[in-house]
Amino acid sequence: MRGHKKADGTYEIKNIAESTPPAALMQYLKDYPQITEIALHLDNDAPGKLAAETIEALLSPAYTIIDEPPKRGKDYNDYLRVVLRIRQSNSMEK
Repeated sequence: MRGHKKADGTYEIKNIAESTPPAALMQYLKDYPQITEIALHLDNDAPGKLAAETIEALLSPAYTIIDEPPKRGKDYNDYLRVVLRIRQSNSMEK
């Protein structure tokens, strides 16, 4: 995936025609042709967002693409740690 960082911190895809989706994803879709919907759980940072935008541009409308980055943190590991800390705090207050 090719892109450059703009002044506002977002990435712009330079040449999507030269980009390719991840090989593992393409193999999986080939092995399971019944799949029609793809949920992306990529990092919540500029490269992760660029990857999601690129995958969506390359694979839709053949597939329904759902981009679901974590609600908090950079990735789902960060998000899980936040959730666990909240749960631990709540259980200590009881």
